[in-house]
Amino acid sequence: MMAIVAFGVIAYNIFLHPASKFPGPTIAGATSFRYHWAMSTGNVAPWLREQHARYGEIVRIAPDMISYVNPDAWKDIYAYKPGKKEQNGIDWTIPSRDDDVPSMFSEPNDAEHNRVRRLFLPAFSDRALKQQEPLLAKYSDQLIDLIRRGIDDNRDQEFDAVKLYNFTTFDIMGDLTFGEPLGLLKNSSYSEWVQHLFRDIKTVGIFLFIFDFPPLPWLVKKFSPPSIQRAHEIHKQHTVERVNRRLEKGLDRPDIWNLVLSQPEGRGLTQAQMHANADIFMIAGTETTATLLSGLTYLLLKNPERLQNLVREIRGSFESSEELTVENLARLPYLSACLSEGLRCYPPVPIGPSRVTPKTGGEVLGERVPGRVSITYDSLLDIASSV
Repeated sequence: MMAIVAFGVIAYNIFLHPASKFPGPTIAGATSFRYHWAMSTGNVAPWLREQHARYGEIVRIAPDMISYVNPDAWKDIYAYKPGKKEQNGIDWTIPSRDDDVPSMFSEPNDAEHNRVRRLFLPAFSDRALKQQEPLLAKYSDQLIDLIRRGIDDNRDQEFDAVKLYNFTTFDIMGDLTFGEPLGLLKNSSYSEWVQHLFRDIKTVGIFLFIFDFPPLPWLVKKFSPPSIQRAHEIHKQHTVERVNRRLEKGLDRPDIWNLVLSQPEGRGLTQAQMHANADIFMIAGTETTATLLSGLTYLLLKNPERLQNLVREIRGSFESSEELTVENLARLPYLSACLSEGLRCYPPVPIGPSRVTPKTGGEVLGERVPGRVSITYDSLLDIASSV
């Protein structure tokens, strides 16, 4: 009986599903297993590249999921549309894992999402950046000193740029989010918590696969390896403890919580919401920035003429390191161009987050998309197809 039902579902997905009009591999049209397998094993980008090379700019990568690489699809998928409700197709906090609450990135209620987003806007404004500049300079100086000491000891010293950038971004974000340094640059090593955070991030692809099949979450929660459960618990516990310690210190420093809670409305945030958003900041503001800087460093080293142009612009614009402020650096056109090109060629999140079309359907690139279908734009694949 189960075999008959499974055959019927597969046949429906391939031939009768509203999204079946879009081209794509038959196995992807039959079941989402192939997509989730690529995601959970870390091979989703090359797999998607193969599908787009074969089927074109629009590919059905799961029964109810469409991938786009045409840059014109960006606005149709992600731009704000007044009067049209849009919500994330991927919930990065995965509330079902335990008692987690949504962060503002995964809050499905539009009104609540807008409320929380408005509360956090002052913490990421130009004014906030200027107030936080001494903190940014402090850790930038630590990074430079670490490199200089290594060179003084050995002129041929090699550095792991990925690690150094991660040390820096985690120290900065830790200070902004928790009001205390993590000490990665000082110790030249990852803390136990950061190591567990990286492990926890790697499980996201697995859990996206699990939560697409209703019977699996209970089984996984009950039988998942202790190492996976421990990584998530350590990350969560660390975030909760550090946020609580920061809140006990008051509002006398220009970090995220000072700028959020100094607003009367900021007191409306629950502690659980503070923990959830601090959790996501420590992911979104750290490894992603380090990935961009690592990619940009690689691209500049592969193109020495471009590197020399950048060096000349920076050294020719300032007489001392004290002049290297955020405001002054933002005025350098070649530096801005390098950062923009780094984001284009080496995006930290190459596979775009999904959006779900309304029940009534939507329109992308002038073509009607059925309701309740996940749509995504994949920037790295668009770059590969245009080079």
